[in-house]
Amino acid sequence: MKKLLWISMCAPIPKSPHAGGQTFQYYYNNMIKTGDWEITLICKVLDNEIDLEKTIESNGTNIYIYKSKGIRRLLDIAISIPTKINFKSRFGNTLLYATYLEYRKKLIKLSKSVYKPDVVIFEWGQMLPLIKYVKKLFPYAKLVASEHDVMFLGYFRNSEAEKNPIKHFIKKERYKSIKKNELSYLNKCDLVFTHNTKDLDLLKNEKVNCDLDWLVPKYSVRANYRTTPTNTVVFFGDMSRYENYISALWFIDNVLPLLSDHDVNFLVIGNKPNQELINKSGANVEVLGYVEDLDSVFSSCLCMVAPLLLGAGVKVKVIEAMASGVPVITNDIGIEGIPAVSGKDYINCDTADEYAEAIISLLNNSALGEDISISGKRCIDNSFNLRASFINYNKHIKSELDKPKLL
Repeated sequence: MKKLLWISMCAPIPKSPHAGGQTFQYYYNNMIKTGDWEITLICKVLDNEIDLEKTIESNGTNIYIYKSKGIRRLLDIAISIPTKINFKSRFGNTLLYATYLEYRKKLIKLSKSVYKPDVVIFEWGQMLPLIKYVKKLFPYAKLVASEHDVMFLGYFRNSEAEKNPIKHFIKKERYKSIKKNELSYLNKCDLVFTHNTKDLDLLKNEKVNCDLDWLVPKYSVRANYRTTPTNTVVFFGDMSRYENYISALWFIDNVLPLLSDHDVNFLVIGNKPNQELINKSGANVEVLGYVEDLDSVFSSCLCMVAPLLLGAGVKVKVIEAMASGVPVITNDIGIEGIPAVSGKDYINCDTADEYAEAIISLLNNSALGEDISISGKRCIDNSFNLRASFINYNKHIKSELDKPKLL
């Protein structure tokens, strides 16, 4: 059995509230089930996850990093401030320096135990600043990166959207620094997995000089049937994330007023909704927060909207909606990485008027919604085979062991 060291930003807990955590848990648990790997896991455990530690699968050693408390917490914040505000720092806005030091401490202790992994996986790009240190401690291990999103693309879009000239300059410089560092880290890997084909092509265009592949993110089919659609329009995702809640706010402020004569209800679902969003609750806006079972919502809603203003990478919420037969209305950012055809598999919109027109069309033409529902589901079924993706993932990582390690 080969030794695999997995360094992750998050713990592989069951029913993670965010899509990236669900993807990590799926591939992590299935790697254990293969019997090919003895896995040592190093990951952060959040305060609200401590009781879930016993549910994390293991066939090796699990090493957890916890949030510091009291004076230690204040010291950690203090030593991280310079790297947090310095947009040229290799840790800036991606990994707190104190967190980096905690991971490094665990890695040193592990190396002193004469542990020698055959493969090291960096789960999330935020873990990549550790790569130089890992290469020093474990020079013969094959290094694999799982890029949930190509980070610099999201930072680029954030900088381009900033109107304040000073903030724009800072965000642009941060983007350039993060891009330089991220590409440098990836070029030190033996194998990199993106989570969609568009990010794969992006890294190829950036001349990342290691083996590149992509994996299908974990998604769920939320409804196996569709009833007669209601007039409910759904937005769902991790609502603590800036790009999600500002997009929901944009829809409420710009699209809903155009639908005032059509009795449309807007339902916002997602973990930890922003207070500004909660304040928008009213007669035709309902902010529910986290909902574990979306079957009834997805089986009866008119459509899902994803008018995303920022973000990068494939949107699992869009995949899940389409896989569940829900007509999706979104833009180029929302459909990124999904090989869908507008007007057939989903409806592409840019402006508030276009979103309103698309929703009115679905209200007035049930056959249109049914056609998009069927075609969108077929698109996902054909393009995102999760089991085949895992088999390829495991096979590709094992194949790296047959190649000579370049030191």
